[in-house]
Amino acid sequence: SALYLAGEDRFTVQDLILGTVNLAKTQMVVLAACQTGISDFQKIPNEVIGFSGAFMQAGVPAIISTLWPVDEISTMLLLQRFYEIYLHKKQPPAHALQQAQYWLRDATTETLIAYSRKITQYLLEDKQHFADYCEMQIKGNGTYGHPYYWAGFVFSGWARFNSSKCPQCFT
Repeated sequence: SALYLAGEDRFTVQDLILGTVNLAKTQMVVLAACQTGISDFQKIPNEVIGFSGAFMQAGVPAIISTLWPVDEISTMLLLQRFYEIYLHKKQPPAHALQQAQYWLRDATTETLIAYSRKITQYLLEDKQHFADYCEMQIKGNGTYGHPYYWAGFVFSGWARFNSSKCPQCFT
């Protein structure tokens, strides 16, 4: 398996472990795709260590990943809330993730729709289309109180990591 970056760039768990990717200034990695927090050593025997472990071995102090396939709308809402708490309220990432999970778990349908509209205002294209899509998905789901929507996100690394000591919080 590999992580695909902008353009055609990509790297594998092996690249991280062997140090072929320079992560010296990377303070946090957020892996929001499905099942990024687990390794599939039964299908890929040479990847007993998954991406989270490989990033930690490469020296990244904070990693957020997922344990199962995640819903796209709840992920968008949860991570936007995480970044608000982490960057604006200056909370450690483990605490910011926990607070974002509590928020998503407890938010009403009306709160979620209003929040998704707030997020979509930052899009460059198709704002209204995406806002309508989010609203339709949220109304179809109701709330995101079930653990499926928020509990699959996990923090790995230094629980007391403080990004205020570095000018770049993540790369």
